[in-house]
Amino acid sequence: MTIIELAGLKNLRRLSVVRIQKLTDNAIFFLAERTTVLEHLDLSYCDRISLDAVFLLLRKVESLQHLSVTGVPSFRRKGVERFSDPPPSVRFLLFFVVTLIQSVIRKNYDEGQRAAFRVYGGDNIRLLRKFLDKEEKRRRDAEAQSLPFVPRSDDKMDLY
Repeated sequence: MTIIELAGLKNLRRLSVVRIQKLTDNAIFFLAERTTVLEHLDLSYCDRISLDAVFLLLRKVESLQHLSVTGVPSFRRKGVERFSDPPPSVRFLLFFVVTLIQSVIRKNYDEGQRAAFRVYGGDNIRLLRKFLDKEEKRRRDAEAQSLPFVPRSDDKMDLY
């Protein structure tokens, strides 16, 4: 099935499209227009997705509670990473029981994985929406004044 067909599903609540190299903003735009009850979306390692497309999705799909965009280059931008949930400290947890003794083997995320990790959940989605709304307002204000727009990492309104 394509994203267009999936977006047409009336009760679509969870969608995971990971490492789909041909997935573009158009699919995200279509998803934003058609889905109404989507709660969980995983777009990890879909390299061609822009921050603007996901922002439109965040504005349109208010039911979204979990967004994973790990490894998406546009989300490595300063400012949006601070709203991401922290990467888990334990990647693999293995329990091995021998004569009533449990052994726990842990493997931590390496630095590259930590840098690429972008998962937004709960209140962090609301904060990301708010940040991107403010940035959009700054962009419109800059265009109205014929000034160059410079993305920022904070969300203060005193850019100009």
